[in-house]
Amino acid sequence: MKPVEIIGEEARINIYPKQEAFITSECDEALYGGAVGGGKSYAVMLGCLKRRLENPGSHGMIFRRTFPELENSIIKETRNIYPLFGAQYNSSKHQWKFPNGSLITFGFCEKDGDVYKYLSVEAHDMWFDEATTFTAFQFQYLTSRCRSSIPGLRPIVRLTSNPGNVGHAWVYDRFIKPSQVSTKWEEARTKKTMTFIPARLQDNPSLMENDPNYLMRLKDLPEKKYLALAEGRWDVFEGTYFENFDPRPGHGVLWNIRKPDTFTMKFLSMDWGYSDPACILWYEVTPMGRIYIYRELYTTRRSPKELAADILALCPEGEEYMHLVASPEIWGKTADMEGGGQPIAESMQEILKNKIIMKKANNARVPGWLKVREFLFKAPGDGLPWLQISPNCTNLILEFPAAVHDDRKVEDIDPNCSDHCLESLRYGLVSIGDIPQNILTPYESNYDRIFQIRRGTTESQVPLPKGRGGY
Repeated sequence: MKPVEIIGEEARINIYPKQEAFITSECDEALYGGAVGGGKSYAVMLGCLKRRLENPGSHGMIFRRTFPELENSIIKETRNIYPLFGAQYNSSKHQWKFPNGSLITFGFCEKDGDVYKYLSVEAHDMWFDEATTFTAFQFQYLTSRCRSSIPGLRPIVRLTSNPGNVGHAWVYDRFIKPSQVSTKWEEARTKKTMTFIPARLQDNPSLMENDPNYLMRLKDLPEKKYLALAEGRWDVFEGTYFENFDPRPGHGVLWNIRKPDTFTMKFLSMDWGYSDPACILWYEVTPMGRIYIYRELYTTRRSPKELAADILALCPEGEEYMHLVASPEIWGKTADMEGGGQPIAESMQEILKNKIIMKKANNARVPGWLKVREFLFKAPGDGLPWLQISPNCTNLILEFPAAVHDDRKVEDIDPNCSDHCLESLRYGLVSIGDIPQNILTPYESNYDRIFQIRRGTTESQVPLPKGRGGY
């Protein structure tokens, strides 16, 4: 069956029931996802086409993570369909224009910072093919450009995807969890209407007819991969890097909001970014060796001096810090928005002055990620992980379950993940010593080991705190 047939002056669009449910859904957001081969990409192409033909002068956007993915799949297929409706393709703009003035533009977002290419866009509908390849940050920013100034034309967002990849966690939380309660629901914060339409291989009879052995070939995959791709199971996804991350309050890394102790050691870490987000974390280290992340700054498009001022604004009087650790590259990297060719670190230090001294971090990725894993181990005594995170650090908490293994280097995190907070955390945890292995009394301290302070001498890398506390 061809997806589109022209009979006389009429076009017959052939779709299967699940595709039709997705295309005609009246919800603000709809996900058509699950098994491979369910005809999801065709549903995107035909759904976006239907909106253009029915709404003269409208604008739809189809997204994939990279442009080669667009070019080798959707753009290639639209060349067989859209010209049947008089559309002309502008290859420099990656855009189809229809006789009624409607447009379909292809977009991509390889890095988080690429979202700003669409800053001034108004799209009446957005279609994300393989949505789990996008980070939560990319999806949230891009869909903020989905709006409508045409009377009567409601903006909508549509997604298709298989389980897995770097966006599995946010797609699962946004669509799959709520769908276990209701087929249609209202998102509590935005009041958007939402739905999830499960996709199975059997929903595409054409594929089953033309390639009857496809399902058998999928059975050669590992069991969990087979269940995800062949049966569309979202609950069997494997590949999460921090499998020992437990967000349950009272059991895992999350703790109730509290004011840091006056007498504990404190420091900061930073992952620099301008178009990509910058993340700064505040650490409190107790004499026992437990690490509390108690403050987070997550921001974009701030120059080095503006970012340094933002940091100082979040540092209350009376809080003293040993240092701020950051990637070594910013000591040699300049920021064009500052001018004068001054390295980023120097520009920031001019503003931070003696309040916070910047320090180069160890940037080794794999050993650093292993160190983060170690801090998720549970401490003796109370049985809670050595690392504890305030619920206020929302971006750091979101990045943990979204971090997946790099297929080419399984010891590392996939570079397509949104890991700006995790990078900052890695710099911070690598800058301190080994996790203590013993239970301490309130009269003992592991600070000398944690911060590599030489025993029996007055020489140390950091000043010891006055007084005791923080247990």
